Amino acid sequence: MTTMSVQDCAGSAPPWENQQVKNAGALRELLQEASRDSLYPKTIQCILDIQEEPWENGLPAEALSKALSGLFQSAVRHVPPGGHVQVTVANVTLSGQDSLLSNVEPGAYVKICITNSGPEMESPPANGANIINLPGLVHIPGPDGSITFFLPVLEIKTPSPKQETPAKQRILIMDDDEAVCEIASQMLKFIGFEAAVSMDGDEAISMYQEARNQGQPFAAVILDLTVPDGPGAEETVKRLTALDPNVVALISSGYFDDPAVSQFQEHGFSGAIAKPFRIKALASALKAALTGNPECP
Repeated sequence: MTTMSVQDCAGSAPPWENQQVKNAGALRELLQEASRDSLYPKTIQCILDIQEEPWENGLPAEALSKALSGLFQSAVRHVPPGGHVQVTVANVTLSGQDSLLSNVEPGAYVKICITNSGPEMESPPANGANIINLPGLVHIPGPDGSITFFLPVLEIKTPSPKQETPAKQRILIMDDDEAVCEIASQMLKFIGFEAAVSMDGDEAISMYQEARNQGQPFAAVILDLTVPDGPGAEETVKRLTALDPNVVALISSGYFDDPAVSQFQEHGFSGAIAKPFRIKALASALKAALTGNPECP
């Protein structure tokens, strides 16, 4: 919503001849120009309420500007100094009973309603609003009066459908060290994945199965080689493979010479990640495993 004093409305008139009103900026300028002479020299505010981009209409801007000047003269005549004239602009689609009540044909319109803070809203003069045919022109007299009309729309601009953002791949981390899980989760989020955490093999298998049942399977799992008091990576990957033969599992460890790490493929893994994790190495190992090109840590 824009509020202007009479002084704000003043200025040189834009060249409206042979132009059409096509957007919110042009319509705003046209309303400002039409209100300028009508409100001057009274200390009256002109409030423009344009809440959305108006649809394009084909009425000549010069003729519409002259018609609006006549409407503003009617609206401002009984407004005391310090009062205001408000113009509300909205896109509407009328059909059936609504079009009958508005006295216009069914269709799409830009609706313009002018109200004032005075005790009376005079009827528009014949040499003002009738310079062009303003469809559905309605005058309501009285202290709560208004002047309303509709500008026929050339075409409705349908917004382009929003592109759906692809869901991020989910990675399940199994590690009994909470600090490792937290760091790994932050790294995975940084390189574009979603992360979930389990503290041992039993919990990892339960979470993996639940995700499959919910139709939100994990793209890969990262399993710590050894977990005290629970299944480690080797036992967990066997159980996961029995559950899902296509599971993508990576083993993680600080012991590079362990056979399960150095010969990870022979132990049922799609990749290996050395600890402590490094973002570049983590991203590279996941990419290799998810694309079917395993690499050594």
